[in-house]
Amino acid sequence: MRKFATVTSCFALSLAFGFVPPAASASPPDVCVPESEVQPLSLLRRASLDLRGRPPSFEEYESLRSADDPLIAAEAMISEMLVSEEFYSEVRRYHRNLLFGRINRALTSAFPDQRELQQDENGVFFINSMRRNYRRNWAHCLDQPQPDDKWDAEGRPQPIQTWTGPECGSDGTGICRAEGWVEVAPFWAPDTTVRICAYDAQDFEFGHDGRPCDLPSRDGGCGCGENLKNCAPGPEVRSPVRASIGEEGARLFEWIVREGRSYLDAFTTPMTVMDGRLVAYYRDLSGKALRHSQDIAYDADIASFPDLEFNDQSWVPVQRGPSHAGVLTNAGFMYRFASNRGRVNQFYTKFYCDPFVPSAEGLPAEELNPSPNLRERDGCADCHQAIEPAAAHFGRWRINASYGYMDATVLDFEGVLDGCSTCGTPSYGPCNDFCNANLVTAENSEAETHALYGGLPLTAAYATEADLANVEIGPAGLVDEPAEARAVAQCAVRTMAEHLLRRPIESTELAWIEEQTEAFVASGYDFRAMVAGLIADERYRMTR
Repeated sequence: MRKFATVTSCFALSLAFGFVPPAASASPPDVCVPESEVQPLSLLRRASLDLRGRPPSFEEYESLRSADDPLIAAEAMISEMLVSEEFYSEVRRYHRNLLFGRINRALTSAFPDQRELQQDENGVFFINSMRRNYRRNWAHCLDQPQPDDKWDAEGRPQPIQTWTGPECGSDGTGICRAEGWVEVAPFWAPDTTVRICAYDAQDFEFGHDGRPCDLPSRDGGCGCGENLKNCAPGPEVRSPVRASIGEEGARLFEWIVREGRSYLDAFTTPMTVMDGRLVAYYRDLSGKALRHSQDIAYDADIASFPDLEFNDQSWVPVQRGPSHAGVLTNAGFMYRFASNRGRVNQFYTKFYCDPFVPSAEGLPAEELNPSPNLRERDGCADCHQAIEPAAAHFGRWRINASYGYMDATVLDFEGVLDGCSTCGTPSYGPCNDFCNANLVTAENSEAETHALYGGLPLTAAYATEADLANVEIGPAGLVDEPAEARAVAQCAVRTMAEHLLRRPIESTELAWIEEQTEAFVASGYDFRAMVAGLIADERYRMTR
């Protein structure tokens, strides 16, 4: 690796940027000569590409060439770049890559299937969950308006046609029912109307069985709600919502940088930012529309969310509950990394710069009867001594491609949930999805683990007292100690330095990284000040 104190500068590039050396010292075009002075035009171009994602304009080049002191002029332009909208766009792109890599495939389960809308051959919307099971009738609705005389006293639709057949009768009646459609202004296009089957358009707080209609229900008395708010059609809603879910974390980093807040807030603040699509998602399409009845939801006062229409793409700050921890409890991060260990691995790799890697000697031979406790298993213990306590911080958040916070009334770390402790055994029926997803059952664990922890949360298996304390602290506990905050700061400096220099940091430069980290901490973890400090360093300025 070449040293960057004296960097090569080519004659051809000098010509391109308007700096022509004196004839006596000029070299042939194909020969590069060492340069030790900062070239203002080169610095401007490099900084513009890094901070704005584009080269300088012709006018900016001309302004620099005509300046009395081009270097001072370049410094002033760089200062303006650091508060430009283009810089914030680059901040988003940089952090989006740090957070996720690729996220689109991780969002395929972001919507509950029971609330998916599709259109029939006549363009009429219906809930895509087989109306035979969900609405107690097999057929799609008829291609005609629901007649005025086909509503009961409560305002519920009544069938226009009924008949018997082998396809009918999931409710035991042997009867198929078909109603007409109604016109509704949908939340995703409030200035228009769509046709939707009258059963599916119902807007009642409770169904026939008394259950709330904003929870999953097979009750024919429940529908999509006001303006179809509890249902999600394909391209009109799912595609833009997925885009906003993937954007939320990057936008939160941007908000923190804009506000000059501590960079550590990205992992601790209960705040987030939302556009209209995320308001609709978190309020109506995610936490309340789950596949089971347990009260698992977004930890926030949903009623306090901003009143944004679905297509409003302005991003505004939103207060969440105290269980939230910056980007670590956004849906995008938790969908992308669907296990608590995966979340910890990503955080350690990208924000501690301390990835979990096998021993240089390689893994030992597999044991005949390996311990189910990974902290004791040969070849696993070295990493899992750190992974398990860290993963416990996410213990109250759903896993396995689902999203939601579970408080102590839902997930009890001090008592066994009886149904989950006995299900899956020969004397009892199979376990339900909630048990298998969140608690130790006979179906998802080894016999030894089930004997010790059956019916307790998965995170409780082989947990220490310190681990259980981490569950209640939450993900913000990953940066609540001085050493952890220092690790995040040093990693942020190193990662940005390598991004700007386009190369790994050399061992001889670790003292420099330490100096930059000290400055970053002294600034109150101001990300913009940290970037400015790296760009001011000769390593950056002498690099082409």
